[in-house]
Amino acid sequence: MSTDQPPLRLDMRGYKCPHPSLRLQKVMREQPGHVVEIWADDPMARVDIPALCQEHGWHCEPLEILDARVCSFRVIKESS
Repeated sequence: MSTDQPPLRLDMRGYKCPHPSLRLQKVMREQPGHVVEIWADDPMARVDIPALCQEHGWHCEPLEILDARVCSFRVIKESS
């Protein structure tokens, strides 16, 4: 995991699923070892993002709730 760089932030507010999950998957494929913070306001993202992380073996931790409509997660994929 890269601790010397700030997290890459993905603001996916306004995008409907599956776009937040697809964008996260692309970034994680291109940036192994980086920490990604993603924000989304599609209600399905609360389910889809953790499920995607579990499927790929990525560490996913929920961040503070920004408001009732926005969820946010920190996702980490260890370098291979």
